[in-house]
Amino acid sequence: MRQSSTTSSPNPSAKSVSASRSWTDSVVRLPRFEEKNEPKDFPQAARKIIDACKRLGHFHVGCNDHLLMTLHIRQLFAVAVATLLIGSVSAQETKIKIATVDMALLFKEYYKTGIAQQEINVERARIQKDNNEKLTSIRQIESDIRTLKQQSEDPSLSDQKKSQIYKDYQAKYQEGIQLDKERREFLGRKDKALNEKMVQRMRGILDEIRKLVEERAKAESYDYVFDKSGMSTSQVPFLLYTKDATEITSSLLKDLNKDAPADSGDKEEEAPAKAE
Repeated sequence: MRQSSTTSSPNPSAKSVSASRSWTDSVVRLPRFEEKNEPKDFPQAARKIIDACKRLGHFHVGCNDHLLMTLHIRQLFAVAVATLLIGSVSAQETKIKIATVDMALLFKEYYKTGIAQQEINVERARIQKDNNEKLTSIRQIESDIRTLKQQSEDPSLSDQKKSQIYKDYQAKYQEGIQLDKERREFLGRKDKALNEKMVQRMRGILDEIRKLVEERAKAESYDYVFDKSGMSTSQVPFLLYTKDATEITSSLLKDLNKDAPADSGDKEEEAPAKAE
């Protein structure tokens, strides 16, 4: 028959693991809750939960990690429930004012976002144009190399002529490699600089939107403003449901676009194709 481990038993009277070490030397005491700063209007239900957690704190746990983790989870759960109970009592005394906003929609429909995107597209088109010019030069070198290769295959050529063609071929080949290397480095530098510029512009626009949301929240005395466009890592919205919440996206969008130029509503320029 399989013997049970003495270290997993929470009974302080259990036999010690070794003769030189008592059972109490290997146990861990869970922390107790402090009674400091306990509010006067502390709910009775919450008090009972805290008392239960205190009793959990008297348990002795040996080397059984599962039991230790279970007791910790029970304590954390009890604290969470007590916090919710306290919050519910406070919410009944003073009603919380909540608003929701779609930050993704505000960012997309803000006229400054469209202007910034148009500027980025223009700059990207300029980079693409320079890249295409460099590619044209490289394509010409490739054509010259093919011509030299065909010439070298002519059996009527003297050895001296073939040697010269081979030298020209090697020179063109190295020139093509160098030009393509320079083109790729140029494209990498320009793309990196443009992306950094785009990030800075978009970050500035988001800061403007956040500032307007904060000003509205303070002006209308909202306790909380939730972004309903926020998504979790599993692509599930963080905010699934709110009761008695005020939707302020439309009014904020009007404030954002009140100074928009007349032509800001035009269709954005089509983004250029990605450079090779």
